[in-house]
Amino acid sequence: MREIHSWKELFGTFRLKDLLSFRRFLRSPWWGWFSFFVWVALLAYILSFEGQGLPTNYQVGKVANKTLKADRNYEILDYTTTEANRREARQG
Repeated sequence: MREIHSWKELFGTFRLKDLLSFRRFLRSPWWGWFSFFVWVALLAYILSFEGQGLPTNYQVGKVANKTLKADRNYEILDYTTTEANRREARQG
């Protein structure tokens, strides 16, 4: 294995004239770093999605046809009921 003695040997020599021709660009270090960052961004974008959200086909008050088990905790805020309960607690 060859020893690397400088940054130019490690990362390649970047020249602006490499950007003038597409063929030259594909053979330059610019292409390697450009494709590396594109793959990293694409991978980060793909990994940022989560599997499933809240089930949308269930309605409040209806009986579910199977047992539902949450894979994580959900916080679903019901402002109208909360405010009604607060009013009732103040009065009672």
